[in-house]
Amino acid sequence: MKPEYDEDLIGFLVVFWCIIFPIGVFGMALLTFWSYQDVKDWADRQREKTQIERSKEHKETKNITQGVANDNGSSK
Repeated sequence: MKPEYDEDLIGFLVVFWCIIFPIGVFGMALLTFWSYQDVKDWADRQREKTQIERSKEHKETKNITQGVANDNGSSK
């Protein structure tokens, strides 16, 4: 005696586990990767901005320090 199977249920399970589930898993992995890349790119841009600001501040401080040193040297 053969067990009875619900063909609609079997078809649904095959479609779900072989098509829908892998696409969902792959999609979530892809979205996670893209989100990570976006955050990484944003952090890199912020780091660049900070480095540019620091280099400008360093140049300004260096110019001010040189100006003070020149003033001290000329007054002697």
